Amino acid sequence: MNEKKNTVSFFHDTVLLADKKGDHHSIHFPYHYWDRYLSSFEKIIVSTRSESYEARDLKNRQGYKKSNGEKAIHLPIKNYKNILDLLLKNKKIINEIRNVLENSDYAIIRMPSVIGILACKEALKIKIPFGVEVVSNAFEGYWNYGNIAGKLLAPIIHGATKYYIDKAPVVAYITSEYMQSIYPSKGIAFSDVANISLEIPSDNVISDRMEKLSAINENSLILIGMIGALNSKFKGHQTAIRALKLLLERGVHCKLQIVGEGDSSELVKLCSELEITDNVEFLGTIASGESIFDWMDKLDLYVQPSVTEAHGRAVIEAMSRGIVVVASDVGGLKESLNRTERFKVGDFHEMSNILYDIIKSPDRKLNLSYRNFEYSKKFYKHKIEKNRELFLNGLLNSGNT
Repeated sequence: MNEKKNTVSFFHDTVLLADKKGDHHSIHFPYHYWDRYLSSFEKIIVSTRSESYEARDLKNRQGYKKSNGEKAIHLPIKNYKNILDLLLKNKKIINEIRNVLENSDYAIIRMPSVIGILACKEALKIKIPFGVEVVSNAFEGYWNYGNIAGKLLAPIIHGATKYYIDKAPVVAYITSEYMQSIYPSKGIAFSDVANISLEIPSDNVISDRMEKLSAINENSLILIGMIGALNSKFKGHQTAIRALKLLLERGVHCKLQIVGEGDSSELVKLCSELEITDNVEFLGTIASGESIFDWMDKLDLYVQPSVTEAHGRAVIEAMSRGIVVVASDVGGLKESLNRTERFKVGDFHEMSNILYDIIKSPDRKLNLSYRNFEYSKKFYKHKIEKNRELFLNGLLNSGNT
């Protein structure tokens, strides 16, 4: 590796796809994503989990963009694929993390994440200045995952996350208050440093949305959308599908479109069992930016029935298009949405009832649309980047003490 000079490393559990040439690809972490850090550092080393790019079929590679480049080097933690690897390959994982840290001047660690916990531990050991980005509630994620292992791991991962955030010299919270109450820190803390930032939309976005909502009548097809990788149990696809079934039984003419990579066979089977195959469509991946906004602009409602979320990138993007959003009562969604538009994790009856009441109330749709559009303005790029700059300056200053 080249001699380090103001190099920052980035640690997280997310999965990037590595091709045979050694390039890494991602939907949410394209090369330009790293600009937010490269404004303060000369180089970034990205260390996450990785899988084979070529192993994905074409449908599940749509929207992926190259993540590495001249100033972004990817050194994946190859020995960590799942929790079991912590027992079987613990020393190898730690050595990989330490190698990255030893070639860094600073570290940015996104949590909750298993890689993040280990990176915090090693950074403290070898005295590398680091900052933590707090993006979700670990206990919610593991506890609501849906199996015994998740419930056993929930207090362990939550406790370790809480311990290292408390020890972190600099912390960025995506929320105004919620994450701070779950994971307080003795370090220098910064609020509203969201991991999503929006360009200011065109002037006609909200007027077009109002016009679309006003045109809905009893015979209209209600198009509902959601985004979430199909191989992730965290996104709650089954909850959405079962809620759709209840809406159809109540006479609502509706359809659910699901965007996300992965094998849809299990969900297709569920749709068949519920006899709603014609009412659920799996679109594969859609590129972020203009393409995803074009799709969203066709929707009437957006749902996010996740078992855990940060703010929910897609939720904020949907809100910025004036879309009415219904989501589970978790994470940063508690700040983003009214309680009347949130439901208990996995409760498809409550989810369906909320959707039905909104669909049948024209005034409520219009009010929520405008409310969501206005709320999304706090995520405009110039506001978020100003908050992030304060966090990064705090990290740089921590290395001088």
